[in-house]
Amino acid sequence: MNIKCNVLIVALAFAVLFFNGSTYAEEYTCRGSVGIVILDNVRVPQGATCTLHGTQAQGTIYVEANATLRAYQVNVIGNVQAENAALIEVLSGSTVGGSIQIKQGGGARIDGVRIDSDLQFDDNHKNLIANRNTIGGNLQAFHNTGGLSITSNTIDGNLQCKENRPPPTGGDNIVKGSKEDQCANLSPAKNAKQPVTEDNLIGSWNIDSQAKLKVSKIGSGSKSHDSTIVFNQDGTFTLTETDSTLTYYYTGEWSLIKGKKISFAFDAAGQSELVNMLTNWSGQIATEKGFTITNISFSGITLTISQASIPKKTLVPRKMTIRVKGLISATLNGQDVVKRFSYINKVSFLNRQ
Repeated sequence: MNIKCNVLIVALAFAVLFFNGSTYAEEYTCRGSVGIVILDNVRVPQGATCTLHGTQAQGTIYVEANATLRAYQVNVIGNVQAENAALIEVLSGSTVGGSIQIKQGGGARIDGVRIDSDLQFDDNHKNLIANRNTIGGNLQAFHNTGGLSITSNTIDGNLQCKENRPPPTGGDNIVKGSKEDQCANLSPAKNAKQPVTEDNLIGSWNIDSQAKLKVSKIGSGSKSHDSTIVFNQDGTFTLTETDSTLTYYYTGEWSLIKGKKISFAFDAAGQSELVNMLTNWSGQIATEKGFTITNISFSGITLTISQASIPKKTLVPRKMTIRVKGLISATLNGQDVVKRFSYINKVSFLNRQ
């Protein structure tokens, strides 16, 4: 009995030491979207797309070959490491306790991020952007061939650029160490008029939404709320609206037309989310008017989104308008009815985050 007890005690002690050991941090494999949660290490597997909104990574984010990472307002305790990745975006409100290392990949945008250590671009072949970051170490860019813009960064260490083709562009960087080689004289002429480009738009914007929904012979309602829209480097966007306890994510594609206007188009998921919002809101309006409504559906929908012009002086897009109209079918007070509806949302751009 004593021998068996001793063996059991030893086995239990070994198990405790083994499973509680710090070497066994869990890894989360990211495909799709992740919100406000706390994770250990995060891995974006080959070919996948991972979108993080307000996520905390207590370890390191690894991005594998041909994978895409979009990170908004994230807190990464360790590093962001990407090799042979398709696209890396780490945007405003994000913090990285270690370094951001992007090597032998496609494009990247690092904008409005606090990085405690280094930002490194090495041997990438698509457009790279480092804008408005606070960097505790060095910014290093070597052997990149897709174009590189370095603007308005505060760098505690050195700004080092070598063998990039074409050479880096940008300016207004505060560098406490030394500016070296290709980045020694990044100083564009002040007040020079520059054409509007996608780089002036990519990132997260605060917007104001003024929406109205009218359902024939049932009622109407108006809503006003602060929202955000994120323009991604690959030509996609996400418009986020929060209505009391509900949050809607409208997705689609955007493009810059002749450097003057932005064109928008919802994708299938964005249209589905729009119908989901209309279903919820029309149900609320009917209830407020004293109706009992069920089985809501829509048909004959037409959707139009106006283009937003971009003044060169401010580079803040002007208003765009989303219009939807069609037929709503429902069971109203026990009877099947078909009514016309119209929805309009006037979206005003406020400022870039």
